[in-house]
Amino acid sequence: MHIYPGSPAVAKRMSAFLDLPVEILQAIVLELKGSNRQPLRSTCKGLSTVVEPFLFSEITINTHRSVLETVSIPFCKALAQFRSEDGIVKDERSLSAYVRTLSVQDRALRTGDDNASQEMLDVWQEILTSALSCLVNLRTFRWEISKNSPSWMYVQVPEIVSKLPLLSEFFGEFARGVDPPSIRLDSFRNLRTLAIDGTRLPEAAFGQTVLGPLSTALLNSPDLQTLHVRAPSQRSTSFSFSDVFKGIPDTKGASVLYIKKLVVEDLAMDVPAAMIPHLQSLSSLEVHIRGRNTEVGNFWNVLQTASVSLEVLKMDCDIDRTLLDYISHCHSRLKVLFLDGAGRNATDEMSDELADLFFGSVFPKFAKSLRRLTLHPD
Repeated sequence: MHIYPGSPAVAKRMSAFLDLPVEILQAIVLELKGSNRQPLRSTCKGLSTVVEPFLFSEITINTHRSVLETVSIPFCKALAQFRSEDGIVKDERSLSAYVRTLSVQDRALRTGDDNASQEMLDVWQEILTSALSCLVNLRTFRWEISKNSPSWMYVQVPEIVSKLPLLSEFFGEFARGVDPPSIRLDSFRNLRTLAIDGTRLPEAAFGQTVLGPLSTALLNSPDLQTLHVRAPSQRSTSFSFSDVFKGIPDTKGASVLYIKKLVVEDLAMDVPAAMIPHLQSLSSLEVHIRGRNTEVGNFWNVLQTASVSLEVLKMDCDIDRTLLDYISHCHSRLKVLFLDGAGRNATDEMSDELADLFFGSVFPKFAKSLRRLTLHPD
């Protein structure tokens, strides 16, 4: 759509266009790509009203010092209704009401310009926290936690965002070099998706500042359906999947989680029987184990005992008989199977035996229902 202002004929067509039902205008805007939507916002007030909910449904806030004055502070001011000194709202529309997905990251757009004054940093803290508290329709929060993040963000950002009424998804990723003294993951509650990527964290930081608060967040999210926990590859210690659930009391009715999708990385999967109820609703499972001191343990035996039948199973770890035995008994819903690293630590003789077992007696049981099979033997 091309719009050339100034012509009476064009103005007439524009008026007719804007007279279309809002649902049709929204459908037209939805078909346009993001780069084509933005110019429509400045065309006229009518189009701006239609376009803004799409433009601001998913936003990114950059917290790097080099962009605070020129980008981030003005953007956060525009997000919400900031009052002037006389208490009058300058703009009745609040863009913050359109935001459904927020990403917070710390990335320099240019080098050598990150010497923000302390006064500006204080202003930034006030404006960011005010803007976050206005995102009343936020559903999804993604946070790339940087080593440059000021210490107040570790506490205030989770505390503010966790109180937003519609928040249901949190994705947290720690950048390399981050060693936070504490981060209030335990503030989050009533989540349906919780994903933590701590693969770049020091072992001590993950164990001391992530596992405990993460366990509390699980306890406070009884309707959790998707859980991702990625731990650092350990050399001196071994974190356990059961550590993630240590804050949850013995399963008695209301305390049971109904997790449907689970992704774990470098966590020992030796789990106690008390955890079985939390796993019985699983339909999708990914397990990645690369750490030298980390083993799957009794996990496959536990799933088989609980008769957990998966639709999706993705593995990046050693493949053994217990896994194949589990698949052969609990394959009724299996549609996607991804096995990477098969025979990684096995002798040639053991690998041949596992291959014969898989293709001879396991695979034929579910071959007809399988939609995707991927094998990457080492």
